[in-house]
Amino acid sequence: MPTYDYRCAEGHVTERRVASYDADSLQCSCGLLAQRIPAYVSTGINGVAIPPMSARKIPMIDAFNAIEEVQSKARKDGVEPPDLLAAGQRRAEYIQKHAPELVEGT
Repeated sequence: MPTYDYRCAEGHVTERRVASYDADSLQCSCGLLAQRIPAYVSTGINGVAIPPMSARKIPMIDAFNAIEEVQSKARKDGVEPPDLLAAGQRRAEYIQKHAPELVEGT
């Protein structure tokens, strides 16, 4: 059974499992009729905002630590560690060539 969120006119949000995919409304605990909230609509009540890509900077130390972790795990598992730094450089060159507007300072 799918789970849907419903909102009444008072603003109460209720999550319910319903047997029918076309259950567009149900009775809220306050007695009013609650309408199903479409899944693609952002309610804006979770307090999470995703910054634009240009604002999501990764400190170099975190990137190098992640690379070392992947390489260490690969060696432990007996697999040839990938050259992630070279792969990242190739990806950066590709982005700079094909989407320079995404690169800061261009």
